[in-house]
Amino acid sequence: MRNVLFICSRNQWRSPTGEQVRKHHPELNVRSAGTSQKAKKQ
Repeated sequence: MRNVLFICSRNQWRSPTGEQVRKHHPELNVRSAGTSQKAKKQ
């Protein structure tokens, strides 16, 4: 199993979209996060 982390500044559109697109892939453990203090998930 491979871990994949999608990162964008606010975890609002790009990284959550990447997470949703790949989250059902059988060989990937996928998460998303943001780098800003205002990010939904840091």
